[in-house]
Amino acid sequence: MLDVGNPFPPDFTPAKIVRRYAARIPAFHLRDSIAGKEVLSGAGEFDFAELGRVLAETDWAGWLIVEVNRNPQIPSRKMTETARDFVRKQMKR
Repeated sequence: MLDVGNPFPPDFTPAKIVRRYAARIPAFHLRDSIAGKEVLSGAGEFDFAELGRVLAETDWAGWLIVEVNRNPQIPSRKMTETARDFVRKQMKR
Protein backbone atom coordinates (compact mmCIF):
# COMPACT_ATOMS: atom_id res chain seq x y z
CA MET A 1 0.00 0.00 0.00
CA LEU A 2 1.35 3.41 -0.92
CA ASP A 3 0.72 6.03 1.74
CA VAL A 4 0.38 9.40 0.03
CA GLY A 5 -0.01 12.85 1.51
CA ASN A 6 3.28 12.64 3.34
CA PRO A 7 6.33 14.61 2.22
CA PHE A 8 8.22 12.83 -0.59
CA PRO A 9 11.60 13.77 -2.05
CA PRO A 10 11.05 15.93 -5.16
CA ASP A 11 12.72 13.37 -7.43
CA PHE A 12 10.55 10.46 -6.18
CA THR A 13 6.94 11.62 -6.05
CA PRO A 14 3.86 9.38 -5.74
CA ALA A 15 3.16 9.96 -9.46
CA LYS A 16 6.65 8.72 -10.39
CA ILE A 17 6.26 5.72 -8.07
CA VAL A 18 2.94 4.81 -9.71
CA ARG A 19 4.35 5.14 -13.23
CA ARG A 20 7.11 2.73 -12.31
CA TYR A 21 5.36 0.31 -9.93
CA ALA A 22 1.58 0.54 -10.62
CA ALA A 23 1.22 -3.21 -11.00
CA ARG A 24 2.73 -3.74 -7.55
CA ILE A 25 0.50 -1.27 -5.67
CA PRO A 26 -2.75 -2.88 -4.46
CA ALA A 27 -4.04 0.16 -2.59
CA PHE A 28 -3.45 3.79 -1.71
CA HIS A 29 -3.79 5.36 1.69
CA LEU A 30 -4.86 8.93 0.87
CA ARG A 31 -4.47 11.93 3.12
CA ASP A 32 -3.48 15.54 2.79
CA SER A 33 -0.90 17.45 4.79
CA ILE A 34 1.08 20.64 5.11
CA ALA A 35 4.70 20.09 6.12
CA GLY A 36 3.79 16.60 7.34
CA LYS A 37 0.85 17.70 9.50
CA GLU A 38 -2.51 16.24 8.47
CA VAL A 39 -5.16 18.67 7.20
CA LEU A 40 -8.56 18.20 5.59
CA SER A 41 -8.38 16.77 2.06
CA GLY A 42 -7.91 19.63 -0.36
CA ALA A 43 -6.46 22.01 2.19
CA GLY A 44 -2.92 20.69 1.92
CA GLU A 45 -0.07 20.20 -0.50
CA PHE A 46 -0.91 16.86 -2.11
CA ASP A 47 -1.92 16.92 -5.79
CA PHE A 48 -4.83 14.45 -5.95
CA ALA A 49 -5.63 15.41 -9.56
CA GLU A 50 -2.12 14.46 -10.71
CA LEU A 51 -2.35 11.10 -8.96
CA GLY A 52 -5.75 10.51 -10.58
CA ARG A 53 -4.30 11.22 -14.04
CA VAL A 54 -1.42 8.80 -13.48
CA LEU A 55 -3.76 6.09 -12.20
CA ALA A 56 -5.84 6.47 -15.37
CA GLU A 57 -2.73 6.46 -17.60
CA THR A 58 -1.47 3.23 -16.04
CA ASP A 59 -4.91 1.55 -15.96
CA TRP A 60 -4.44 1.03 -12.24
CA ALA A 61 -7.22 -0.76 -10.38
CA GLY A 62 -7.30 -1.24 -6.65
CA TRP A 63 -8.40 0.32 -3.39
CA LEU A 64 -8.35 4.03 -2.56
CA ILE A 65 -8.57 4.43 1.21
CA VAL A 66 -9.17 7.96 2.50
CA GLU A 67 -7.60 8.68 5.89
CA VAL A 68 -9.61 10.94 8.16
CA ASN A 69 -8.63 11.46 11.77
CA ARG A 70 -10.94 12.83 14.41
CA ASN A 71 -11.44 16.55 14.72
CA PRO A 72 -13.51 17.80 17.67
CA GLN A 73 -14.85 20.73 15.63
CA ILE A 74 -16.20 18.63 12.73
CA PRO A 75 -18.48 15.58 13.00
CA SER A 76 -16.66 12.45 11.79
CA ARG A 77 -19.31 11.56 9.22
CA LYS A 78 -19.20 15.05 7.68
CA MET A 79 -15.41 15.00 7.56
CA THR A 80 -15.39 11.56 5.92
CA GLU A 81 -17.99 12.49 3.31
CA THR A 82 -16.20 15.75 2.50
CA ALA A 83 -12.85 13.97 2.05
CA ARG A 84 -14.41 11.21 -0.06
CA ASP A 85 -16.25 13.66 -2.31
CA PHE A 86 -13.13 15.80 -2.77
CA VAL A 87 -10.99 12.80 -3.72
CA ARG A 88 -13.61 11.51 -6.17
CA LYS A 89 -13.87 14.91 -7.85
CA GLN A 90 -10.14 15.59 -8.04
CA MET A 91 -9.11 12.08 -9.05
CA LYS A 92 -12.14 11.45 -11.27
CA ARG A 93 -12.65 8.07 -9.60
